[in-house]
Amino acid sequence: GYYSTLRLADFDGDGMDDACARGPDGWQCWRSSGTGFGAAVAGPAWADSVGWNNPQYYGSIRTGDIDGDGKVDVCARAAAGIRCALSTGSGFGNGIVGPEWSNAAGYGAVEYWSTIRMTDVDGDGRADLCARGPAGVTCHLSTGSGFGPAIAGPDLTDASGWGDMDNASTIRFGDLDGDG
Repeated sequence: GYYSTLRLADFDGDGMDDACARGPDGWQCWRSSGTGFGAAVAGPAWADSVGWNNPQYYGSIRTGDIDGDGKVDVCARAAAGIRCALSTGSGFGNGIVGPEWSNAAGYGAVEYWSTIRMTDVDGDGRADLCARGPAGVTCHLSTGSGFGPAIAGPDLTDASGWGDMDNASTIRFGDLDGDG
């Protein structure tokens, strides 16, 4: 599943998308020069040896600018919930604990972890975290150094058929009305 973790995002803030992916030893990024890619820069130690070879974890890796500094950060769901690492531009520094979308809370089920998305819900320039659970979608707004309490999103509940992967796998976010 390493290939499925490939993300193209500007983690160093230079305006060019870099290549990032999870390998056996964890998350890595390769800086773009515009004509090629440099040496790997280590990120979070989301390694096979500590369980990250499980799809419910590596399949939840998402990128977005949590703190609004112009450098893309990375988040993923671990057994205890969301864990994020802020980009420093030359690597990854401070860890941030995100929503408690844990195995104990049921988020180990594919119809939940696979819906985790990073998107700017409130238009403040910082990536927020959203996911679908049994009772519908909830989002946690980024504070720049963490995430606030849950706010209700669309009513895409298990009871209304959204627990079926044919439906859950279609969930996306975007600015439909152009308001920022």
